[in-house]
Amino acid sequence: MNRQPVQSSNLASIGYDSDQMVLEVEFKSGKVYQYHGIPFYVYSDLMSGGFGSVGRYFNVAVAKAGYKFEEVKEEERKCNVCGETWVDTGNEECPFCGSENTEIDDSEDASDDPDPIAA
Repeated sequence: MNRQPVQSSNLASIGYDSDQMVLEVEFKSGKVYQYHGIPFYVYSDLMSGGFGSVGRYFNVAVAKAGYKFEEVKEEERKCNVCGETWVDTGNEECPFCGSENTEIDDSEDASDDPDPIAA
């Protein structure tokens, strides 16, 4: 989903799928969450800085409103030749050195994920 950058101390970018009514929020921490069943007007008000702040509006109209949400797990791929990592886009070729000797990097422990509502 395409996201647009926003001015906020906690939120980095926001996207919306009107067909699915899904709001996708990237936090400054790098975590990405999808919120389901979000009406278009909530997205529109969010992007226009409702309540004078994108973050304040998000907390009231989305995070504390009880919408179902899930974290979007973006897998990283690691090159076994040059050692670089990048977000996996489905292409197994390393964008840095061109090697096809790559693998999904599962070395990050996700057990300490923060509560998105507290963000």
